[in-house]
Amino acid sequence: MWFAALWDRVNTSDEGEFKSFTILTGPSEGHLSRYHDRAPVILEPDEFAQWVDPSENAAKLMAAVRPDRFTVAEAA
Repeated sequence: MWFAALWDRVNTSDEGEFKSFTILTGPSEGHLSRYHDRAPVILEPDEFAQWVDPSENAAKLMAAVRPDRFTVAEAA
């Protein structure tokens, strides 16, 4: 499973190099919405190239919450 994400690094005058990373979320759907109003955006392998290409419009990919990829189970 691959989550849509952004990363960056910057050199600051006080701390030096700082790296950051975030997993992008979209509105929760299906059974996930009972637990939270947001869910990670999931990418399929054939969408990777579109996600990393800055000339592509990623709006369709951002809508790809895909609740069917998650299983909700009671903890043992």
